[in-house]
Amino acid sequence: MRHRGDLTLSIFSLLAMVNGYSWLMFDPSVAAVKRLFGHDMTESSIELLSSWQPIVFLITVLPWAKLLTRQDGLRKAVCIACSFELAGAVLKLIASFSVSVSPLSIALLHIGQIMSAVSGPVAIGAPPLVSALWFEPEERNRSTAIAVLSNNVGNGIAYLAVPLLCAGLGFQSVLFVEVSLACLSFALSWFYLPTPVHRGFARVSESTAYGSAVEGRSEAMDTDAPEPLGVFIQLKMLFSEPSAVLLLVVYAWTSGGAVAWTSMFDQVLPANGYDDILVGQISLWSTVAYVVGGLVSAQVTDRFFPQRMKAVIAVHTVANTVFCVIFALCVQEPILGNRRVFEVDALVVLFLASACGWCSGGAAAAFYELLAEITFPVSEAISGNLMSMAENAGSLVMYQVIVRVFGVPAMNAVYAIGLILAVICIMLVDERYAADEAEPLSPLR
Repeated sequence: MRHRGDLTLSIFSLLAMVNGYSWLMFDPSVAAVKRLFGHDMTESSIELLSSWQPIVFLITVLPWAKLLTRQDGLRKAVCIACSFELAGAVLKLIASFSVSVSPLSIALLHIGQIMSAVSGPVAIGAPPLVSALWFEPEERNRSTAIAVLSNNVGNGIAYLAVPLLCAGLGFQSVLFVEVSLACLSFALSWFYLPTPVHRGFARVSESTAYGSAVEGRSEAMDTDAPEPLGVFIQLKMLFSEPSAVLLLVVYAWTSGGAVAWTSMFDQVLPANGYDDILVGQISLWSTVAYVVGGLVSAQVTDRFFPQRMKAVIAVHTVANTVFCVIFALCVQEPILGNRRVFEVDALVVLFLASACGWCSGGAAAAFYELLAEITFPVSEAISGNLMSMAENAGSLVMYQVIVRVFGVPAMNAVYAIGLILAVICIMLVDERYAADEAEPLSPLR
């Protein structure tokens, strides 16, 4: 029934939001964390707390993917992930109360953050699997967008609420909020998360991932088969598809690169006379636009363009490129002799940054869904986690490689040039849909 799918999506989205909150809650609370844990808490230690998520993601993604591709794997994975989130949150809270009595409080804090990070491959990588198991094809962009963007909502809550909580009640209040949200997700997942029994259409992970791969990817597979395709077999199938590789590369830049780019506003924009408050507003509204744009675009795509996702991605990427180029021309650029081409008001810069965020978010769900379609019968658990890995890789390359080569002040121009190349790559993608290649199974839910 429809309400069971909505319930599943709601519980999963709560997990994704809690994961996003726990991931970035240390970034806006550096001073409060130092006050609480004393001189033993260094800048590098705080940076490591925020870095555990991508590190643990790479270590745990394959075991999670193997579980997610099994029958009832989604429910088991979500319940276990919520358990890790709760255990991690409780350990961090205990660490905050043991500062004065235990020299191991900081180590306990890191252990708690690692346990929270273990849920990352489920919270970030499984949205297309949720959509495939519980929603009809014409609803999947919307459901995937909600699940994907919930993690960004958690990030946004951390940036908005954590400074206020720290200023009024101290860092322990931040941890109390995390424990409360984690308790809620734990209870809902273990006691209310339903189990999908029937499969509705051919492009469904638990139907397409079972049995043996067939030539041409055209045979609907037996849902009662006991063993799924091996994870490495599915990875080989995915990477043998050139269009899949192109989508991963483009998403790495348009999403992962975008995250890194917007995080550098505090280093790029002050040179243009913008204070910290204004820079924070620009970053905030860019994130808000990313989430809202993703939700709106997904609804429109499901309603009018369910099998035109390549066009949806291309239009958003082209628009993103245009807005980014104009943005670069409105701020000081080293390649232009550290001058602005257009002298504009700060509100124009805020609008352009928000427009870039809207366009990046607007294509997010379509990336996940189109990758799942063209790599059928590879499980959505595999394709979704690879898409998330691509996003992390894009951020890492931007932070550790491109910044070192070109320098932070040139990032606006570099990101815009990368978007132009991304548009070219999108045009080379061979668009096709699983529904065109396989017979629908019996109606579901």
